[in-house]
Amino acid sequence: MKFNKKDTSLIWNKYYQDFEDGDWLGNQYPNEFLVRYVSNLRKKNDIKNYFNDKGEEIELKKNFKGKALEIGFGGLANLLMLSAKGFDSTGIEVSENSVKRSNTYIKKKKIKKIKTLKWDKNSKISFKDNTFDLVIGLQCIYYNTDIKYVIQEVRRILKKDGNFIFSFFSNKHGYMNYIDHVDKNIIKWSSKHPNKRIVDSEHYHVKSKAHLLKLFSDFKSKKVFTFETDQLPIFQSWWYINGKK
Repeated sequence: MKFNKKDTSLIWNKYYQDFEDGDWLGNQYPNEFLVRYVSNLRKKNDIKNYFNDKGEEIELKKNFKGKALEIGFGGLANLLMLSAKGFDSTGIEVSENSVKRSNTYIKKKKIKKIKTLKWDKNSKISFKDNTFDLVIGLQCIYYNTDIKYVIQEVRRILKKDGNFIFSFFSNKHGYMNYIDHVDKNIIKWSSKHPNKRIVDSEHYHVKSKAHLLKLFSDFKSKKVFTFETDQLPIFQSWWYINGKK
């Protein structure tokens, strides 16, 4: 089992330690496409039936039941959104600093339906089989270089027909101009990377949408979609994959 301790626990803990003092870390608002995805989970995903929601336009988007897990939560934004939707939400994170600050905020605000936990320095996800109705991991999961094992773990902890969504860098992302190759599927951010906080961190590189679908071949109802924007100083391009157990 590969799991680079230096590139996960140490680099990411240092990453969050450098943030200014205050409340929880990371993005202050939930991922836009995660909000869309969760809000549409109970709608029919085909053009014939998608708009057939008259009289349920609001109800379908909230009052969810069940348990959700975010892998590599970083900050609380996505977990707060999932909780507001009705999920009992748990986040795991390799950064001890991020977990500590999130738990301080949760306790201060007396939030009942969110837990954040430290992810141990190995690939195993410490929950029982068939625990979660939804598992998510955005802009993070590929930093565990043993990605195939993590995907197996996701399948193990998902309930039957449980949903997942993850995001990966596409080949067009601006970060791809700043890589050192380690081996055929593992790449490392070079010293020229504009975000100096993540220099030398390794991650699993997905080469194509077909490659991504193959990684998740044991799941059903899979779909890959692309999000791109040139709004930021560096071009953003992501592949999102979602599906069911």
